[in-house]
Amino acid sequence: MKLPRRRRLGSSLAQGLLTGMALGYTAYRAATLVVNARTFPRLDRKHAAVSPRPKVSLLTPARDEAHNVPKLLGGLLRQGADEVILLDDHSSDGTGDIARELCQGVPGPGW
Repeated sequence: MKLPRRRRLGSSLAQGLLTGMALGYTAYRAATLVVNARTFPRLDRKHAAVSPRPKVSLLTPARDEAHNVPKLLGGLLRQGADEVILLDDHSSDGTGDIARELCQGVPGPGW
């Protein structure tokens, strides 16, 4: 069964209108990108002030985590933080002792 000609024409017109709007919006976005890329100010890297890296401390609470401490400390120490603080909250499984053993030879207080 064929649709009446008016319905096909209206559908085609709506589809054409939507396609035109999509292309127009895409062109607008592309033009905006080009204008922004050409006109936005940029920092001059030659004269940019080099600021010192801020000090980074990692504080990790640990209570009864003796089975996780070796992997945890290894991962934290590899991240390049200035200090890693393990807060042992009265563990009953020796979490603090294991942490102290693992950190022997690592610069810092190491209590």
